[in-house]
Amino acid sequence: MNTVKHLKDSNLQPLPKKQFRFEIKRYIPAMLFATLIGTYLDLIFVGRNVYSFPIRPFSSVFSINIAFTLAGLPTMTFIFLLLIGQFRILGRFLFILLMSVLMSIMEKKAEVFGMFEHTRNWNHHDTFIGYCFYFIIVYIFHKWFEQSLDHKNKTKV
Repeated sequence: MNTVKHLKDSNLQPLPKKQFRFEIKRYIPAMLFATLIGTYLDLIFVGRNVYSFPIRPFSSVFSINIAFTLAGLPTMTFIFLLLIGQFRILGRFLFILLMSVLMSIMEKKAEVFGMFEHTRNWNHHDTFIGYCFYFIIVYIFHKWFEQSLDHKNKTKV
């Protein structure tokens, strides 16, 4: 690898370092937060027999689908936060509604494949409303954490 050094006698400004379009480090706290919320909600609902996961990894150890908890939720949260940052207020609202509808549809598909079971009185509108709140809370946490980091970095300078 060749490194080009800036000449001492040059009047040109050194080129700024290229930054990634996003820094994954900024999303990790919200991803962990979302995973914790999702895990505890699954544990509560499974414990109350509201729904169950008939097909899940390590079924003798975990009563919830640990694969979705450890891989699906963080990935979904990262993509959600990455995309929602591209919108303005109305677009964010519509994006949250769209994501909630998609999660409700995916839940119905998971039931068809036998990966998910609800009690008979479950309404998929509850899933839609639950995911609306979930995405709003995760987004608010992410914005709060980013602002606290920005404030912390400004006070250091």
